[in-house]
Amino acid sequence: MQNIIQMHKDFSLESFHQKFLEFITAHELIDENDKILIAVSGGMDSIAMFYLFLKTGFSFEVAHFNFLLRGKDSENDENFVKDICVKNKVKFHVNRFDARLFADENAVSVEMAARKLRYDWFKKLVDKYNFTKIAIAHHKNDQLETILLNLTKGCSVAGLRGMKPRTGIYIRPLLDFKRTEIENYIHANELSYCFDYTNDDIKYQRNFIRHRIIPELKKINPDLENSISENANYLREFDDLMDEVILKKINEIGKIGKNEIKLNIQQLKECKYINLIFYKVLSINQINPNQIKNLKSLINSQTGKFVNLGNFKATIDREFLVIKKNEKITDFSINVDRHFEGIIETPKIKIKIKTIDYQSDINFKDLQFLHLDNDKLSFPLQICYWKHGDKFIPFGMNNFKKISDFLTEMKVPNVIRNHILVVKSSSDIAGVVGYRCSQHFRITKDTKRIFQIEVIKN
Repeated sequence: MQNIIQMHKDFSLESFHQKFLEFITAHELIDENDKILIAVSGGMDSIAMFYLFLKTGFSFEVAHFNFLLRGKDSENDENFVKDICVKNKVKFHVNRFDARLFADENAVSVEMAARKLRYDWFKKLVDKYNFTKIAIAHHKNDQLETILLNLTKGCSVAGLRGMKPRTGIYIRPLLDFKRTEIENYIHANELSYCFDYTNDDIKYQRNFIRHRIIPELKKINPDLENSISENANYLREFDDLMDEVILKKINEIGKIGKNEIKLNIQQLKECKYINLIFYKVLSINQINPNQIKNLKSLINSQTGKFVNLGNFKATIDREFLVIKKNEKITDFSINVDRHFEGIIETPKIKIKIKTIDYQSDINFKDLQFLHLDNDKLSFPLQICYWKHGDKFIPFGMNNFKKISDFLTEMKVPNVIRNHILVVKSSSDIAGVVGYRCSQHFRITKDTKRIFQIEVIKN
């Protein structure tokens, strides 16, 4: 008891406030014109942050999420936060949602459910009220728990660098404080706060780390919070440096485009840190890094092979590995009668249709044009995307060939294959737009009128 009294006696509110402001300034967490929302659960950490914002003069509003997990206690927490907001004339936002029900319906843990619900609501508040910053009361002990949890589950350097003082609009102004410092601040100001008994329940992973693992580690290093925090700072700088190196290498062996990443396979194979390249490529697209093994296996496959990566697809396209987000393919089909002339706009390209007289000087090898014998066609024609199983007899051949095989032989990139147009005359495919007419509908010396489709790229 004497030690606690001495600790509070030695505590300096002035230096605490100064440290708070210096951290905000050093990491540029708050600008003069920011509209700030702070998340206040009612627990010790968020209450300390609430009063720090009050004492240091920042203008802010409060958000409180009631997850309905602890019955009357949850109601009391909500009322407590509301009361201190009313007392201090701070605008109060509250939301209620059954986190346990959401967790059951979505097959996730209660912790994950609460996190998703909370951050989804924050986004709605930002959109509705134009908040520019959201303050979260994470501190050094939270940082320690997060890093140990990541390390236990398996992670890269990114997982060991922990939480940053700022991530987008989210700021963590208490990240330089240990929990004991926050406790001192609460006691020195004689502040009330809510106690959440679930924080002592070790069935939750973070609580197990906090109450069982960390006390044992602190027997080895009593200053564990500061040690891990300093290491996290070094690792953040190291990871940022490695990002620059890896991005430079990616741009040397390929290209990061707006909608796809394209990498030279041979140069990938020769690279000594292929795992880091794949990790960066996956993280850019927020794809699970566990897919690295699948990508390493894929680069030894032949053209056309692919691996699904959730919302993305990695495909071998000749000498390149192409990673692209899966497009939702809009079905396209239009009927064209015998006398139609004009431009048709498809989801990917424009085509110009007209009927012309036969001329011997026409360049029938120009793939920008598809020429068909008008008199052999059965109208109305159907111009549409090809489907798996479709086949035709390509010009110069005697037997049917599947469109899929024909496109492979023509080395058509996988990323555009699904948007290739075909022309159907009755039940026959008369031609593949931009590539080849059918042997049955080819132009001969007896052709009088030509049905012409010109590809006009957008």
